[in-house]
Order: sequence, then C-alpha cells, then structure tokens
Amino acid sequence: MANVNYSTEHGPIGIVLTIENGKVIHTRPVQNGEITASLEEFLWIARHAGYEVIPPKGGKDNDPDSDKNS
Repeated sequence: MANVNYSTEHGPIGIVLTIENGKVIHTRPVQNGEITASLEEFLWIARHAGYEVIPPKGGKDNDPDSDKNS
C-alpha cells in the first residue's frame, strides 16, 4: 500500500458550533468578514465606533440584557 500524506497547511479557520446537551450537533465555518458576537458586544462596538444606540419608544431600561455599564 502506498504511503499517502493527507495533511494540508492553511491559516486559522473560525468555526461556529451549536451545542445541545453537551454534544456538538452542528458546525459551520465563519465566513470572510463575518463577525460573531452577542447583542451586548455588538452594541458596545457600535458605541465605541461613535454610534448612538437609542432603544425604541416604550422600551424598558431595566431589561436583564440592557448594558448597565455604558
């Protein structure tokens, strides 16, 4: 039998995992230019880039996901 080398060299690859009950049930590569972040992180990035993030009228400021550190 021939000696075959299946290894390849490449740069880092970002992978998104979906985990359910401690088991990986789905994987996919992160696309070029794609950013994966929580909504809180996205809002932090937007604010630090100079954008104003204004909630719609009637929104709650005491919602558990609101950013109390901004």
